[in-house]
Amino acid sequence: MNEVSDRLVKNVACVVDQAQPRNAQLAALASQLTEDVWHSVEHHISIQLGTKCTDTMDPDDVFGKASDTGSALVAATSNSSGALDPEISKYVEQLLPWVRPAVRNAPALALERMMYPMVSAFILLVAHVMKKHILDNRLDHNGWRIILPFQLTDTNPGGADSDEKIDIGLVCKDIGDTVEEQLERPHYRDMFSIIETKRNKSRADYLSAYSQLFCYTQNIYVNQINRRFAWGMVCCNTTVNACIFSNYNVHASPDINVAHISGRKELVRLLVGWSLCPPQQLGYDQTITLNSELGCYEVQVPRGDAAGDHEVYYCDDSVVAATRIFGRHCRCLLATPEKPATKVTGEKKLKHTVVIKDSWTVYDDKKAEAQAEAEAGEQERGDDSDSEYRWPPQSQFVLRNNARSEILMLKRIHEKLSGDERLKGKYPQILAGGWVCQPSGSASCGTSGAKAVIDSTREIIGMLSAEQQKDTPFCLHARHAMTPIGQRLREVDSAAELIIVLNDAMVCHNAINESCGILHRDISANNILVVREKDKPVRGMLIDFDCAIVESDKSASIRPERTGTLPFMSIANLERMDIQRTVLDDWESLLYLDQQQKPKAYQPSCRMDIQALLNKANELYNQAVHETPPNRIKLDHLADLLCTNPQLLYSGFFEKGHEAASAVVNVGGMIAQEDEDYLSILTPPAAWGWTAIEQAVCILPPQPFLETKYPEYVGRFLALAKRTIDDRESTPMPIVRRAIQALTRFLPEILGLSISSKESISQWQASYETMIQLGDMLCQISERSDDPALQMYLVKFLETEAVLFTSQPSARDRAKESISLDFLPEPHPFINKPELAKRGDKAMLQLLRLLPNSDSIGLCNTSFITALINSIVYFMNLRPQFCQELLDKLTDWYAIINSYEQLMTHTQLVIIGKTLRISLLQLYTRPYMGTYSEVLENTLDKIGGNEWAAWQERQAKEKERRERYRARELSQIKPPKPLSRWVPSYEDDEVMADQPAPGDGDDAQDISPPPPPPIPSSVLEQRNAQSKGRVVSHGNKRPGGYGDDEDEEKQLQMMEENAKRVRLEEAKAQADAPANVDLAPGSDLQEATKMDVDIEDDVKAAVQTGPFDLQLLANMSSEERRKQLIYAVTRVIEGSKAVRKFIEHSRVRGSNNPSNSQSVSGVLINGEMAQEKSPQPILSNGLTTNYGVLEDSMLMLVRMVSNIYIMWYDICGLEDKDTQVEYNDMWMGMHSCVDTILESIAEAPRERYNLAITLLYEIWLAVVTTDPELENTPDKDEHKHSILALYFAWCDRILEAIVKDSMEATVNQRITQVVPEGVSEDSTQASNSAVPASGQQPQQAQPLQQQQKLDHLILDFVLEAPYIAAKSIEQIEVCLKTPATAALGFATLEKTMELRTPVMKPCLDVLLTYSVHPDRIIRVGCIRAVKRHYMTSKYTQLIEKYARTSMKHGIDTAKDIFLALQTKAKEIMDRPAEPPANCGDNHNNGDSGNSGEKAEEAKKAELAEVRKKGETNIENTLVSHMELPLALCTRNFNIISDLFSEYSHIPSLVQVAIFKIIVPLIKSMVTTPMKVLSVLKDFPEGAEMLALRIIYILCLDGPPVPLKELVQGVLDMCQTRNLDARFVLFIANGMDKAVLLRWLDPIVKLLGRNDGQAGAVKSSFIRMTTSYPGRPSVLSPTELLLAFHSNLSKETLASGLAAAAVDLFEGIRKGDGRPLFETSIIEAGLKLVQDWKDVAPLMLYTAEIYHSKRKGPAGMVIGLLAKLIERKAWEMDELVMAAFIRCFAVMQPGSLRLIKNIPSEGLKRLMEKAPTEFWAVVKDYVGKMPEGDRKELGWLLA
Repeated sequence: MNEVSDRLVKNVACVVDQAQPRNAQLAALASQLTEDVWHSVEHHISIQLGTKCTDTMDPDDVFGKASDTGSALVAATSNSSGALDPEISKYVEQLLPWVRPAVRNAPALALERMMYPMVSAFILLVAHVMKKHILDNRLDHNGWRIILPFQLTDTNPGGADSDEKIDIGLVCKDIGDTVEEQLERPHYRDMFSIIETKRNKSRADYLSAYSQLFCYTQNIYVNQINRRFAWGMVCCNTTVNACIFSNYNVHASPDINVAHISGRKELVRLLVGWSLCPPQQLGYDQTITLNSELGCYEVQVPRGDAAGDHEVYYCDDSVVAATRIFGRHCRCLLATPEKPATKVTGEKKLKHTVVIKDSWTVYDDKKAEAQAEAEAGEQERGDDSDSEYRWPPQSQFVLRNNARSEILMLKRIHEKLSGDERLKGKYPQILAGGWVCQPSGSASCGTSGAKAVIDSTREIIGMLSAEQQKDTPFCLHARHAMTPIGQRLREVDSAAELIIVLNDAMVCHNAINESCGILHRDISANNILVVREKDKPVRGMLIDFDCAIVESDKSASIRPERTGTLPFMSIANLERMDIQRTVLDDWESLLYLDQQQKPKAYQPSCRMDIQALLNKANELYNQAVHETPPNRIKLDHLADLLCTNPQLLYSGFFEKGHEAASAVVNVGGMIAQEDEDYLSILTPPAAWGWTAIEQAVCILPPQPFLETKYPEYVGRFLALAKRTIDDRESTPMPIVRRAIQALTRFLPEILGLSISSKESISQWQASYETMIQLGDMLCQISERSDDPALQMYLVKFLETEAVLFTSQPSARDRAKESISLDFLPEPHPFINKPELAKRGDKAMLQLLRLLPNSDSIGLCNTSFITALINSIVYFMNLRPQFCQELLDKLTDWYAIINSYEQLMTHTQLVIIGKTLRISLLQLYTRPYMGTYSEVLENTLDKIGGNEWAAWQERQAKEKERRERYRARELSQIKPPKPLSRWVPSYEDDEVMADQPAPGDGDDAQDISPPPPPPIPSSVLEQRNAQSKGRVVSHGNKRPGGYGDDEDEEKQLQMMEENAKRVRLEEAKAQADAPANVDLAPGSDLQEATKMDVDIEDDVKAAVQTGPFDLQLLANMSSEERRKQLIYAVTRVIEGSKAVRKFIEHSRVRGSNNPSNSQSVSGVLINGEMAQEKSPQPILSNGLTTNYGVLEDSMLMLVRMVSNIYIMWYDICGLEDKDTQVEYNDMWMGMHSCVDTILESIAEAPRERYNLAITLLYEIWLAVVTTDPELENTPDKDEHKHSILALYFAWCDRILEAIVKDSMEATVNQRITQVVPEGVSEDSTQASNSAVPASGQQPQQAQPLQQQQKLDHLILDFVLEAPYIAAKSIEQIEVCLKTPATAALGFATLEKTMELRTPVMKPCLDVLLTYSVHPDRIIRVGCIRAVKRHYMTSKYTQLIEKYARTSMKHGIDTAKDIFLALQTKAKEIMDRPAEPPANCGDNHNNGDSGNSGEKAEEAKKAELAEVRKKGETNIENTLVSHMELPLALCTRNFNIISDLFSEYSHIPSLVQVAIFKIIVPLIKSMVTTPMKVLSVLKDFPEGAEMLALRIIYILCLDGPPVPLKELVQGVLDMCQTRNLDARFVLFIANGMDKAVLLRWLDPIVKLLGRNDGQAGAVKSSFIRMTTSYPGRPSVLSPTELLLAFHSNLSKETLASGLAAAAVDLFEGIRKGDGRPLFETSIIEAGLKLVQDWKDVAPLMLYTAEIYHSKRKGPAGMVIGLLAKLIERKAWEMDELVMAAFIRCFAVMQPGSLRLIKNIPSEGLKRLMEKAPTEFWAVVKDYVGKMPEGDRKELGWLLA
């Protein structure tokens, strides 16, 4: 059942579509054939019903008008009288009870097996009709088939090991075969599909049917080697579900109800599709075909990637079958490439030389999916038109990028190791292999030249929706041929052979790993084979490289997956440890394999039959007990045999064990106690006997039919245990202890039986009570006994009782579902939970009492005490809530025994103390101890000991080691990546410096120094010279351990060497310069050359001053340290002046000598800047030569400044001072020293980016050394000049410059932006035009489909800087202020959130702030970025809170705008009308009236303009504030609940605007209406119109027929909330007929409302009478008209609303003006109504409408009046009388002639109700009647 719930995907609409031919021509033919066959089937059913049960026909089964071909088919299958063809009459008779609802409860369905012939008859009927149609129309049926059932039902087919019986089996037959049930016995190798039936459709029956179908379909895979996937069918009563079995899921169709026409049509469509579609759509592999002439299979094995390039092998046997219904369906076939000369038979088989492995490889890789989607449109569609075969998009990515294909690995192994003769035959040699291609379904059956497609799950379930395909793993079909052929490992004959085979396999394993870099990762018994070849020694072979990886593949090593075979997995693999898998894991697997595997002679006897097992067990028993003394070793072997084969216990060995154990009970009363020889003979068999009976009662019976013996064995076991305990004084003590051990193991078993058994729980009451009595006895023995050996067993029993019966097990126990008191149901028939809880407490206290003291010296046994301590600690491990209580008593006892030396010896105390300390230490290290860790710490501190101290020391060292490692990692400089950051990868996650912002809101508690990104090995060598020689200024080595660090003298020498190189290069450049270069005195170039000489002198002077003469700070006094610090600061300041001068000189040279400058000329190539630089040599420090001197100088100066801070930190540590940096000129100077460097970087951040990152890491190293907790933040005055303040200042300034530069590049260089979805190209261009670029005209943006990458400089800095503060993220905000750079901003922030999560919150804050921006480009881009991280981050609540607040603020603002609009409108209306200024003369001339009118018109125009602007302003405000919450509603629709709560207080103008805004959101959720209804059902009062609007959109834009979930949800909401009928108007066509009829009266009553519901009611009438594809109308027009007469209340009839409904019904018109409901419908309705027993009051009004508006004959209406006179209308209900009088008056004078038929008394009653004006007409007519006729009407004329 669990597999059904996990694997079954219900209501997949495309399952039946998947069976239809994919060839367009064939699909059209199948559709037409479906229509024709269906019409014929329905015709036959209707004829049969007409002759037998016409009175039970349903309205929905009225046979419609058939097509021409359908009519011909009907005629062809019927005789001239319309009767059924005799050949199929029997089928129709059999299936009628199944397809007709009226006959469904007949006795024929009383049993499930009665459904078998009915279902088979339907299939046979369809096959017969379809075949007749195909043959009669002479259609080309090459390759077509018919689906037929087997005659034998409820039978056990061949090919299965079990006795399970299938209900119905289906088989494919040629179209020319006879249509009849197949008489042969079903065999799984022949079956196409299986049908499982159930009589009822309860949930239990439904799940049971699928569970059985899963089991049976598995046998199809086992028996059919050419089966790719399978079909199945489940029939629960009249409901049918077809399903497809793919590799990992079963997709079931929606319910097909054969009791309805639409359901029968769908089932016919399925059967026709199965008959016409190509074989590969039925699940058959077209590359494995049965050659009947040769008697074997032909298997095509691909040679490569080209379709049709394959080798043919011939196969007649398999060694591995697809034994699982789900998974890879791996098969191993034995074959040969030689075509057999004669037919293969059982006696003459093929000579196998190769093994063909056929399997499906899972590539459930999201990266492959994403890549495939990006390439699908271009490569798949583009290639389909020309190429011979096409590739699914995922397979294209896999074939190019996957390195884990077994085929590729085998080829690589063969290429590397083919020359090694030692390894020949020890790994598979691949002969051919590749991906399997299947013929495309686009070709018709039997045609050649069909395109081929790589076989994958997308070909099996390709019609699934994109969402459904995401839940289905993507698999590719692979096949390859290998040699040699091996045997399973269990076939080794001896231990020597086993050693040889394992050695060969692992030698091969090592060679493959060393030479090919491949790690196998699945060493198991199935993957090492034994190879036996003639005249060659046996050898081992390593196979199956499906789980192998290439160790250089980084994607495989970053996040190790759990792979391999479960019994042989390494510990790291089994527990999914996040460590890289290595060769050692495979060797560990080999150890487990070696322990499990045994040679054939020693393999477990479970392979023998039961009789052989029984013979061997008897032989062992007889040999053991007949020896003197009994052979204990053979008894142990017998016990092991019984353990692995428990069925032997039920074959007599329980009896033997019971007999042996009983033989020693009370033996002391029969023989002398000192007769040890006799006891030595009895005791070993008795001990074995207890093992046997314990095994029998502590495991469930191996076979269900043995369960009846189990309670008997339990009772006998407990009786024997009671006898043994009672007679313990005269029973050998080892046997008593063995009995206690068995009871200890059985205690949880009996408790579990008493808890879990439901049906037969009472049978365990006696056993449970006996067990409780035995427990009491053992507890009493424990209180009195001073035998340590016995007490050790009693301690285990008490421990078990304490664990089971304590009231609060730990969460870990509950997770394992172990038996405990908490699982005891209340109330229980015979278990008292409070009493058991007391037993648990008593057992726990008894454990403590057993701790020996001066009163129980006999228990002062070391083994007993250590066992007792272990039990108490183990109990604390399982029940940590008792930790405090037990530890207090345990430590008190330990103190007592240490204070009394005479109680125990010193050696005993040492052993006991060590045991206690180690046990408590192990308990302390458990991760789940939680709050009890402090209690354990205090206890361990009290007890002391070397173990606790050593553990603490190890922890401290480990912590120190981690800190050193972290510091070393922090000191490494991470070079910038040249690659774009816009594509996320695992590498980006690993190199990200993951740290929180200090003091930033919710992340403040997570502050810790972040680990910097590791530097790639490829760059380490390049940076080696730069990383060497960095020495702190006070003489100590820098933290992090640089190895061969050099002193500051080396740094200065390096700077001098770089300067010399630069001078030489410049001299060479000048020598090569043109002759016309201006070298005149006073020229800029000569000035720069002169400055070079000055700089060179300064550098020499700095070098010649000598190195820093710094001593170790630890050897100095405080004053000396101060002087040393001042000396170092002075040197740094002097050096900074030279660097400042150097920078100024560089600026001069850069402006005058472009050849030596770093300026970059940009050229736009493919949307990206191509930088043109002169080639620059690279120095040993990784910097360029022309700026090498300057950059080295900058680097050295920044490093020195950082070292000054580190020196100060060390001084404070030595002198125990506060490390707070004081506010003085010295530290201010340290900041000023590097200001020039910072500004130099900020001038050209793009060119000097590498230098900026390098210097930042230098400063950051000082930060983490001096302030690891980041406490000295610059927001405090005393920390304004700390090293952290310096880092923040640098970081902010550099980021500011980078943002500015990137924005300029985006605007000026036209870096095309990524425009958000929903933003038009026009709006993008308009936004870009709003921000001109430095006086240039904005360039025309490229089309949206040609989007290019954004400038990634900002993102590179954010990701590569060692630390980014939250406040620094605000610098990026400036990008979002203009549409021209908005995409740069929100794209950078989005990737920053993804790749550097600690700064996610500040990024979100910025994006959320701009998510209400008036500009739509900015707003939509920010909203998209927020939405991507909405449900995946920890800030979901923050985003929701902001969205709700934004929505409320928008609504409040809209209200304010509306109020202002009202005020403005009132001012305009109250303002006196002023005539226009030029109307003065007209006024004097008497035209004052015209001027007043013009003034009023001007006021109205002004008022309209103000209103229009106000509406626009309201809508814009709501859109900008509600777009974010509405976008989030697609993930969490509950957000919109705030809108409902505000809606009732919103002015109408704002409500109208909200109506417009929510339309796109609701349209996007038409396929998931339950998300909407879950919120909609609780809408507050006053929000009805909004709820109606939402329901209307869901129905209008959803499927033509509303989804069942939507319909049921709205109906439940109406019932719960007592809502009116407006809510059901739009779902009328989705309701059941009975439900709709109940709602019809409330719907009609809506016509009486004043809010204009007539149009909606009219639309509802049209919906409920319209038929849709696959769904007939809920009511036919005639049924609706009849419902008006029968289902409306008297109140509705009396109020005239019923008549209004009839008027509305009649007045519905088509587009051309003709009535939608034809006159014949009204005629039919009137004919049916007039025969009703109870006269419908509305009948006569309908007749009037029929006469007056449809020009119906008056005679029909008058005839109705005449019938009512016959039925005495004057005695009927008042409503009928009123309708009669009204119709009588309307139909005059024709109706007046009926007066003579009305008796006088009747006429009097009618005239009393008639209006006065009608009296005169009647009197006048009566007065003109002949005297004889008016004789009785004289009273009328009086």
